[in-house]
Formats: sequence, C-alpha cells, structure tokens
Amino acid sequence: MNAASWVSAILGVSILLQVIAAVLALRLVPVSRGRAAWYLIAAAIFLMAVRRIIPFYALVFGPGGRRPDPWAESIALVISLLMVAGIYLIRPLLEDRKKAQESLRDSEERLRAIFEHATDGVVLVDVATNRLAACNEAMCRLLGYTAEEARGLGASEIHPAEELPRVTELYGKQSRRELAVAEEVPVRRKDGTVFSADVTSVTAGLAWTGSSSSGCSEISPSAGGPKRR
Repeated sequence: MNAASWVSAILGVSILLQVIAAVLALRLVPVSRGRAAWYLIAAAIFLMAVRRIIPFYALVFGPGGRRPDPWAESIALVISLLMVAGIYLIRPLLEDRKKAQESLRDSEERLRAIFEHATDGVVLVDVATNRLAACNEAMCRLLGYTAEEARGLGASEIHPAEELPRVTELYGKQSRRELAVAEEVPVRRKDGTVFSADVTSVTAGLAWTGSSSSGCSEISPSAGGPKRR
C-alpha cells in the first residue's frame, strides 16, 4: 500500500468514526436533559466529518495536489476513535442517572400521597426558617387553619408563649436525635384553644416542599385527648 492509499484509508476510517460519534450523540438526546447541547455536539462532530471529506475526495478523485500529512491524519483518527468511545461510554451513566431521578420522583410522589392522606396530623418544617412549609389535611383540621394559612406559621404561632422554652428544647433534642417522641406538647389552634400532642420528628430532603431540607413531624393528640384551655 503506497502512502496515498494509506492516508486515504486513515481519512475514510476517521470520517466513518466521526459520523458514528454524531449518531451516538443524537441517541443521547432521549436520556439527557441537555437536549440542545447534544444536538449542538452532534452537529459539530458531523461538520468535522464533512471537513475530513473534502481532503479525502481531493486525494481519491482529484487530479493531484498537496497530500495530507499522514502523521496528522493518524492523530485525527485516534481523536475520532476516542470521541466514539467517550460518547458510547457516557450513555450508561446518563441512563443510570435518569433511572435514579425517576425512582426519586416516584418515591416522592408516594410520600406525598402518604402525607396528604395520613390520619394523623403531619407538618413539614423548613429547617432554614423553622416555619411550616406544608400541612396535611388532618393537621389543618387539628389547628383550624387552611393549608394556605398554615404555611409560614412559626413556633410562636402554634404553641402557647409560656410553653415556648420547653417546646423549643424538646424540638432541639429531636433535631439532635436525642429524643424520638416529644410527649404532651401543647399546641394552640387558630381559635386560641390548646391541646396536648405527641410529636414524632424526622429530617428529610423533599423537593416538592419547596425546601431542600425539611423536618417532617407527625403530630397526634396525646392519649388523654385534646385539652382545651
């Protein structure tokens, strides 16, 4: 094989690899959020292939002229091969990420359904502001607020002022995981009446609450029942 045939073969394989890379990039569009990015990458790779076609055509069908540098074309061939390998290997990573996101979304939807239909009162607290991010229907009935009214309430608005130091201490112990259930916590309704409740608290990141980190508390009237004051 003479030098011209060798360079032609290198150019031909390089062009083929770049076309394959462009096709693989387009196949990543359904499994990636960055659709525009992959379209642009595919277009850029395809134009690289078109650019390689010009010297290939001139070398094979042209009357002669400057021959492409074999070493430069060999390096270009290696680059094309690495490009194909990289795009091919990134697909499983993107698929795994998509599956993880779908699984997380399904889990949060199930948790939301449990939250909304729980028979006990459940509140989600934005840990950054220590205010209610959401209340389920049962909690709204206990407090006498609508969901919109309850959102944004702070401890001073749902606990008697004289009990705030003790309540704050109990919640602090729960956040430090020193206490599983805070018993006999006084809770004030919208109408001013107070009932005692047992509060179970956990911390979780729930995207649908609008907060990256939320404290989830289950609030149920104490065994003695609501106590009016």
